[in-house]
Amino acid sequence: MTTHQLTAKDIRISYIEQNPASLKTIFFIHGNSTSSATWKKQFNSELFTAYRLVAIDLPAHGSSEASPKPEKDYTLAGLASILTELIQDLEMGPYILCGSSLGTNILAEMI
Repeated sequence: MTTHQLTAKDIRISYIEQNPASLKTIFFIHGNSTSSATWKKQFNSELFTAYRLVAIDLPAHGSSEASPKPEKDYTLAGLASILTELIQDLEMGPYILCGSSLGTNILAEMI
């Protein structure tokens, strides 16, 4: 498992990744007041060894920067826009979106 950072909407976003050579990806989006660490059990599970796993820290969570424009970025539409840009930069083939709590609402907005 390695930690990386990318910039989306002028915010440095941190994420952890495992199995980067896999052709199928699962993106994990955590809930409010948590971080990518929420998904460590999945990263350690043998059930996911065929997948590239990417767990993203939302802005101002985990190791990601806070937004300089919170009134715009800390809405469901704003967070969805940030994650859409990030996933487009990272996506390399078929992928699955997985979320919990607030992460589920953000994914619904992305779709």
